[in-house]
Parts: sequence; structure tokens; C-alpha cells
Amino acid sequence: MKTFLQFFENKVISKIGNISLALALLGLISSFLTIYTEYSKTALWLSHFFSFVDLNLMRIDIFDIRGGTFTGGDTFGGNGLNLAFNFVFLLASIIYIYSKKKEKHLLQFIYAVIHFSAWVSIVIFVFSQFRRFTLLEPLAVLFVLRDIIILLLSYGVLKLTDKKLSDSLQENVLEGEGKLPYVNASKYKRFLHLIIDSFLLMGLTFNAFRILPRDFLNGMLSLFGDRYALTILFIFSAIAYYVFFETIFKRTPAKYLTQTFVTGTEKAVVTSDLILGRSLSRKIPFNTFSFLGTTGWHDSISNTKVVSLNRNKRDYKYLLLFPAIALFFFLNYQFNEFRQDYVIAKTQNGILNAEVKAIEYGLKNLKSTDIISLKRTGGAYYDASHFLKVLKVEGETVTLAKIEKTYKQKTLEDIDFLYESNPEGFETIEVDKEYIRQGICTEYGLFGGFGDCGFKYFEDEENMRIYSIDNSFEPVIHFDYRYQNSADRITIEFESHGVACQLTKIEVLEGDVEASGRLPQKITTFSDDFEITVKFNEEVGDPFKLKLVFESEIDPSLKYNYTFESDGIFVLDLVKVQ
Repeated sequence: MKTFLQFFENKVISKIGNISLALALLGLISSFLTIYTEYSKTALWLSHFFSFVDLNLMRIDIFDIRGGTFTGGDTFGGNGLNLAFNFVFLLASIIYIYSKKKEKHLLQFIYAVIHFSAWVSIVIFVFSQFRRFTLLEPLAVLFVLRDIIILLLSYGVLKLTDKKLSDSLQENVLEGEGKLPYVNASKYKRFLHLIIDSFLLMGLTFNAFRILPRDFLNGMLSLFGDRYALTILFIFSAIAYYVFFETIFKRTPAKYLTQTFVTGTEKAVVTSDLILGRSLSRKIPFNTFSFLGTTGWHDSISNTKVVSLNRNKRDYKYLLLFPAIALFFFLNYQFNEFRQDYVIAKTQNGILNAEVKAIEYGLKNLKSTDIISLKRTGGAYYDASHFLKVLKVEGETVTLAKIEKTYKQKTLEDIDFLYESNPEGFETIEVDKEYIRQGICTEYGLFGGFGDCGFKYFEDEENMRIYSIDNSFEPVIHFDYRYQNSADRITIEFESHGVACQLTKIEVLEGDVEASGRLPQKITTFSDDFEITVKFNEEVGDPFKLKLVFESEIDPSLKYNYTFESDGIFVLDLVKVQ
């Protein structure tokens, strides 16, 4: 190991700032690839390869980070803790370079976490070989080599950046009265150690639990229960964590951050037996509260203490990391809100193009018994909740009955029956077609939704927009939404508001795609499982056109043809073929 450290000191340590900056950028960029690009195995493996830690804190969802593309395609979620770590890694590298290697404590903290994580990863791999031999798989070999390189790199950084301190402790650290030239670490710093190290040991060791035999885990769960079994596992992992760091480096990651060091009360350099006693003593009940006194129990029992290398100077500048990380996630949240609004706006405008064409056609050929379905302009996903039933059409003058849907009315057939059962109970109005045309919304704004378009249905309510003009005696099929299943496949869902029917045929008219669905499948508003799947043989989003054939459940001889057309990612059109 001395030979390695000599080589590292001669060839690597002078360049460690630039190396760290490159690794941090690779970690950040690969994380962003999986969060903000469409699904790709290459991006996934790159993200795993350049993830130097895995802070998997009991799979708590609050630490997940969401992303997405501007095409609406599926993406992976990300581990927010790992992303934050890469962000801090980048800041630590910049600070180290900018300070000309003087401000090294944050970078030491980063490499301490990376070093332990590499050991955990290697241990997990070795134990996994007893279950399923994977060593000859190219990716497995590549990841093991990465872990070994990262392990050696982080070890070299930690040892050599503390070389002067280690040498001084070994040579002549005791003075006249046998006292060390350092003051004891303040309670403020000891409290930070407790918080930071506890968080890290849980996040870094949680994944290691999966190497334990399943029978052993089941036995612990049945013997102690879920809560206490996990507590016992974390007790053992905490002992391993502290023994590992304080034996090899005399410092845990948190102590690197606060510039503190473990020494003996009688000898400057602590031995492994003292560290083991110190680590075991931590698990004495109420040991944490012993620091309310002069000396903590795990210090006094093991004849060790923690000293401050900067006379307990508080580096408040490092506290800026917390608002920096908070700002980072806030900006990410705002970015995703904007991206989501953008995708919704593009999708809604794509659907609106088809809706407006159908509405204009329906208005031009308006006839009695037609029903005009209205939706609120305040939301894109509200169901049609208000209706205008056409009673009479005389040129440009139209007589309408205003009908408000209740929770019982699911289809236009129900709305029609509701009116026919009590026609005198509904308000009747006489308007011209231009008044109806005011209800056509042609644009969905990026932030404002449908804005001021539409018209008032009731005085004290928000505007309503025309969703469709249909006839209750025929199937009324509407495009609902679609989502991406994988890298080359989307699912399209539809809804029906007319008489019950079923899809009996799907035919590809244009495009290099394969369309499939459960045939025949019934489509009503009561069932939301009506869907077809389109597999792209080329690029997702390439234009295609499908022919959908429906037949009436009342009279199977009645068939209705529709074409569903996609022109790019967002422009969609569903047209009934007359």
C-alpha cells in the first residue's frame, strides 16, 4: 500500500481537483440523462456507472425526484439523494480548485462517502456470486473494475490530504505536559456528527441488507417484528460503519466536514481495540444523552476523545450547502412544473385541432336531436358536465334546452332520457349559431389554460367551452389520452358517450406501426379499459393512421367507421367516416 500511495502522491494527487470535477460532472450529466430524456438502456447504464454512491434511505418516496421530456415520453424517476450528492461533489471540486487546494474538507467528506459506498458495492457483488455467478458478464466485470478504481482513488485522496496530520501525530504530537495541541470538539460539532453520520450509515448500508439470506431475514422478522428487526440490522451496520472509518482514517465523513479527529486520551494514535470499544459503547442505551455532561460514555469507556483541528471554528460557509441544495431542488421542481404545463398545452392544442374541426362540421350541419356537450374552461380533464339539447333549427336561429348533468347521467342517451322525462323542467333559450360559435375554444395557453374563451352557462360560474356536437342515437367515440409504455410503444385510450358499442377491427392505413387491442372490446363510459396499443417500428411519434370499426350492441349489423390519425408527437385526430 505504501508503494501505491507513493505512486498516487507523485502522479495523481496534484490533479485530483480536475479529476474530481470531471467525475462530478459525469455523475450529474448521467443522472440528468435518465431523468430528463426518454427511456434508454444506454442512459440507464451510464447513470448507474457514474453513480458513485447509492444513498437508498429505506426507499422513502420523499427523496425521489421526478422528471420528464418535452415530448411527453416516459422517463425514469431519479434518486434525489444521489443527485444532491453529485451536486455537492461538483461544488466541493470547484471550491477545492478555486481555493488552490486549501479548502479540502468538503472534498474529503465526499471521498469518504464514496470510499465506503465502493466497499459496500464490492461486498454485495462478492456475496451475489454465491447465488448467481455473473463474473463473466461484461457489465459485471466493468462495474467491479469501476468500484476498485474508485476505491483506490478515494483511499489515496483521504490518506494524502491528511498526510501532514498523520505524520505529526506519529512523530511528535505530545508536548511538555503530555497534552495534545488541540482542543476537544465542541458539543455543536458532536451533534452534527450524530446527525450526518446516522443519516449516511442508514443510506449507505441499507442496500447491503439484501445480501442477507432470505431465511435469515424472515426469521428476524418473525422473531422481532418489522420495526425491531430493522433496528437491530442498523445497530450492526452502525458498528461496522464507525469501526471501518475510525480504524482506517480516524475520522468519519462527518468529522472530515467539521475538521475533527479521534485520538486517545493517553496516546495520540488510537488503536483498533480502542475503536472497537468506542463503537460498541455507542450502542449503550441513552449514550447520546451522556454528552449533556462533560464527557460522553463512549469516549470515557474507550479512553478516546474527538479533538478539533481548527479550535472549534465554525465554518458557516458550509452551511450554505443546505440552501444551495434546496435551491437546486426548487429549480428542478419549477422546471418540471413548466415542462408539465408545456406538455399539457401541446397535447391539448393537438387534441383541440381535431375537436374544432368536428365542432365546426357539427355546427354547420346542426339538426334537432343533436346534443352539444360542454366542459369547463378551468380544467383540461373535467368531464362534460353541461349540455345544450337542440330542439329546433331554423336557418341561423337555434332553440336549445339547457341541461345540467347529475352524477347518474353517464351517456348522452341518459341526458336525452333526462330531458324527455320532464321537458318542462328545463330552461329553453333561442340563440343564433354565432352565439354557439363563441363557445369554441381554439387554443390552450401555456399557463392560462383555455383563458377567456367560451361562454357563460350560468351567471355565477366559469365559462364553458364546446367539447363536441353529437347525436345520442349513435356511438360517440372520443379520444381520451395516450401514454408511452416503453421506448417504442404507446397506449391510446378512448371514451364513449353515446350508445353502447364494441370495437371489432383495427387496421393500419398509414405509417410503419403495428396496432393491437383486445378484440372485440366493449366501450362505454362505465369501463375505462378500452385501449389500443401502437408499436412503432421506427421512431416513436412518427405519423400513422388507423381505421377503427365499431358495431352497435343493439344491432350488430350497424357498423361505424372511425379513423384515428397521429401527426407527430402531439397532433391527434379522431374522425368519424361518413
